[in-house]
Amino acid sequence: MNLSGQAVFTGIPLPPQWISPYPEYERLTCDSHQSLRAQFDRQNIKYWANIGGPQSRTRSERIASSLLGKNDGFIKCPLIIRVGLDFANLRYPVQVIEKLARDEGHGNPEDMRDKFLLPPQCLMARLAKDDSWRLSVHDSDPRDVLQQALILGLCSPFLYNPGRAVLWTEASLGRALELYDPTGFYE
Repeated sequence: MNLSGQAVFTGIPLPPQWISPYPEYERLTCDSHQSLRAQFDRQNIKYWANIGGPQSRTRSERIASSLLGKNDGFIKCPLIIRVGLDFANLRYPVQVIEKLARDEGHGNPEDMRDKFLLPPQCLMARLAKDDSWRLSVHDSDPRDVLQQALILGLCSPFLYNPGRAVLWTEASLGRALELYDPTGFYE
């Protein structure tokens, strides 16, 4: 502060909205800041000037393109499969799939791994923007429905992992996912 009571930073008067009312310098304890604290104490400065911090330097931008689904060019992440089930008005998708599995002669979801063709490697998963292509549980072949349910049970929202346990939940069976092969990204 100068003699007129105006906040000053390096000789330039600061607008009142730039001045923080918190005497943060009181909490400084590091040796490297001791000289700074002593300088503020000598000048009887009670406020820190907001000269810009991490919040003032943040920026957000919308991504308009994706590397996923590209089969040509330098980076390749091709679409392998889309999975999603349409349960229409059914309230309990887990019970519907379990009943369908029992009707087809399957007991445990883990036992179904050998009976269906599954992608052998880990894949990146992305929630589908357009899910109009979902497979109808009522009108489709039960084997196709169970294959998609098995794949969805091996997926998180971001990853298909054939080594994980099959988990059928309302959330996992309700997703519509696009699965991509990321191995071309690293070649």
